[in-house]
Amino acid sequence: MEHSAPRRLRLVKIRPSGAQEDVDRVVGLSRSLLPADEPSKPYPNRRDPATVRVYLEVSPE
Repeated sequence: MEHSAPRRLRLVKIRPSGAQEDVDRVVGLSRSLLPADEPSKPYPNRRDPATVRVYLEVSPE
């Protein structure tokens, strides 16, 4: 049986959801630790209108 090399993660999608200030903190921390594209604009959360969600794609390459 031949062992293959471990699979490398090429893209991570982060979707924080919560109060605007908490989401901003998570996005800022994620972008400082990992190379990331610009985050999407905040969208209202369908389940809780008082919270928002943001999409952020992180690529290690």
